[in-house]
Amino acid sequence: MQDKKSRKEWIKTIAIIFLSIMLVLTFFANTIRNYSLPEVAVQYVTSDTLSSKVRGTGTVASQDPYSVVLKQSRKIDSVKVRVGDEIEKGQVIYVLEEGDSEELKKAQLELDTLQATYEKALITGQVSTSDRKAVESGRTGTIEQKQAKIDAAQKKVEQYEKEVENLEKELNRWTYNTAGDIPEYNAYTEADKTLTAWTIEKDGRARNKESALRDLTAAQEELAKYAGVSENDPSANEAEVAAKASAQSAVNAAQKNYDEKVNLYNIAEDQYNNYTYIKEANKQVIDNKKTELTNQLETAKANKAAAESALTELVTGITNQIDLEASLSAIRAKEDEIEKLKGDQGTNEVVAPVSGTILSLSRVAGETTTAEETVATIQVAGKGFTLSMTVTNEQAAMINKGDEADVGNSWFYSDVHAKVSNIKPDKESQGKNKIVEFDLEGSVTSGTQLSLTITSRKSSNYDTVVPNSAIREDNNGKYVYRLVSKPSPLGTRYSVERVNVTVIAEDDTRSAVSGPLEGWDSVITTFSKPLSDGMLVRLKQ
Repeated sequence: MQDKKSRKEWIKTIAIIFLSIMLVLTFFANTIRNYSLPEVAVQYVTSDTLSSKVRGTGTVASQDPYSVVLKQSRKIDSVKVRVGDEIEKGQVIYVLEEGDSEELKKAQLELDTLQATYEKALITGQVSTSDRKAVESGRTGTIEQKQAKIDAAQKKVEQYEKEVENLEKELNRWTYNTAGDIPEYNAYTEADKTLTAWTIEKDGRARNKESALRDLTAAQEELAKYAGVSENDPSANEAEVAAKASAQSAVNAAQKNYDEKVNLYNIAEDQYNNYTYIKEANKQVIDNKKTELTNQLETAKANKAAAESALTELVTGITNQIDLEASLSAIRAKEDEIEKLKGDQGTNEVVAPVSGTILSLSRVAGETTTAEETVATIQVAGKGFTLSMTVTNEQAAMINKGDEADVGNSWFYSDVHAKVSNIKPDKESQGKNKIVEFDLEGSVTSGTQLSLTITSRKSSNYDTVVPNSAIREDNNGKYVYRLVSKPSPLGTRYSVERVNVTVIAEDDTRSAVSGPLEGWDSVITTFSKPLSDGMLVRLKQ
């Protein structure tokens, strides 16, 4: 017994030692794990007032630059200036190679083609010799005279069209009686309706007649059973005499009913035959009229087709004359164009029409320009520069026309001044953004990208303000990490949660944001290792 008790105590002691070791190991494991977690520092989300700064970037553009346009395609022999050069009005920009322009060569080729087309039209017989001479001498008649001939032919076509239209309407009227004013059609329709009714009535009365005949036959058969019974025979059975008398009465009643049904059937048959005749007679009148109208319509259509053919031939002849006149006119116009191109080709130099600074040159020596191409852009002396940048509607509300902006890299752009000149909606943002335009002064050139900062003269109170150090940004936009705490048996566990935000105002140290944040939330400002959504962390002591 003593050995058994000692054994139990020994097992209990081992269990306690095992659990103690497991508890110690678990504690040290969690402690080691905690020290391996990223260490973070946090600050509370606050409500505060900010004097906002609006930041953005934009590209410098020249204000009202002058475009030097070359009217004809020419090959560049040499370029006499470079981008950024200050030039005077009349100074040579390009020297062009000798020779005709591409436009002049093309115009000469087009003239040759027009002349070939004109001669081909004459050879193929589209226009007679008399018409050609009339066209070349200008004696084809006025457009009014040509139109008068066409109008007369067109009027004839319209006359037959009207006749066809009237006959089609009349045929349609006799086919459908759309106006309801044809007596024969009305009589036919009414007879057809009445005939339908009498057909139904006749069939019903025929069935009634047959039913009455069956009843009469049955009554007669019943009476025949008492053929040997006579009411005058003293020995006759009274019951049989009475039954025979009843059967005779039934026969008489059935005979009367049958005669009435026969009479009613005969009346219905007479009515059926009468309305059949009326219907057929009126139908014959209608069919004859439709045949007459159909024949007249075919004749009118043939006349219309002949008139249309005559009109087509007339129009074709006049059109050929007009085409020939147009070809001849195009030839003369192209000859005039060639003379003008020869005059516009001018000298072999492209000179500056204004004084200023060369902003761009589109061609180098050896290249060929295109017609109406801008070959150089000049910043006109005395004109300034502009810049545009896009901001949110909330940021735009903090900016006023005339506000001064600070230029980034101020040590490099120390003499550059930017002032808000206009604020307008950004049509491509569907009402979410606005475009802020600036007037620039100082040492800048077109195409330079500048970063601008505008300090708002308005101070506003915001419900959600966080340190700038808490705001992160990736391809999905700006966000903050919110600290999430959760109790556990070994103490409070901390993790991070990504919260997407929009910055609506900021100064040098803080930003007002919109997003699912509350005033009691803590946001992470610094961390010892890279973080991700849901990651466990430990607080900096």
